[in-house]
Amino acid sequence: MDAFFQNIALPSFIAGIAFSFIGSFMAWSPPQEINGVVGYRTRRSMKSQAHWDFSQKYSGNIMGVGGLVMAVLSALSYFLPVAAAVKQTAGLIALVTLSVGMIVATELALKRKFKD
Repeated sequence: MDAFFQNIALPSFIAGIAFSFIGSFMAWSPPQEINGVVGYRTRRSMKSQAHWDFSQKYSGNIMGVGGLVMAVLSALSYFLPVAAAVKQTAGLIALVTLSVGMIVATELALKRKFKD
């Protein structure tokens, strides 16, 4: 089992599992009230309760599915004949890409839906 964890993109595997759980929780049970502590918080998402409700579920879905994909791809990296450092770097790039992609996609969806 140690060989498995040494030969996968471990940061993205752990982050993928965490993103999957947190995203699923946000999609199924989003924060009900606008707040500055928990949830998807941007200026646009906190503009109104309708913006808030939409952005919590939308970003939660992206985060949950993206996290699951990232965890699976990280686990599958075990089978690639590439150095562990390369796998780790690719995993961190995937983590940043998912995070930025979630924000961009959610902001664009808010802009389309509410046409502010």
